[in-house]
Amino acid sequence: MTVASALTLAGCTASDAAAEGAKPTPSPPAAAAGAQSSPTTDAAARTDAAEVTDTDTCAAISDVLTIQFNAEAALRDGRMQAQEQQAWNRLATRVFDRAPISGETVLSQAVADLQASIPDSPPGALGTTLIGTDEWLAAFPTITQLCAQAGAQVVTEGFVGG
Repeated sequence: MTVASALTLAGCTASDAAAEGAKPTPSPPAAAAGAQSSPTTDAAARTDAAEVTDTDTCAAISDVLTIQFNAEAALRDGRMQAQEQQAWNRLATRVFDRAPISGETVLSQAVADLQASIPDSPPGALGTTLIGTDEWLAAFPTITQLCAQAGAQVVTEGFVGG
């Protein structure tokens, strides 16, 4: 499969500029019946603080915990090496850093405070992460309790092993 094919399957489109070496841009989502199309993606629209709910925030936290749980399980079971687990933790840190918050609730403030402590870890960088650190291990139980108080369930999906 070519890069262009993979990008097309991932929802990206190529333009003449992309063919000349520029990065492809994501395709806008299909417009709902009767709705006007917008150049923003669903993710960008959902990070608008006016539209974000604690449920949205807790869903993102569920994804982070799922990544962390499965990476730890795979390391513990000998299915991956520590270097790979650290890469998964860097990914989970970036996912957490992008978790949407409303800015209006105790949960949002707790997540924002933790997000502010995240060291810069761009894709491909071998820098430090938040996920898996003592700071994370101390903070995430409080965050999951705040999710529960907000009526939002944090769910971790295990899919490694078995």
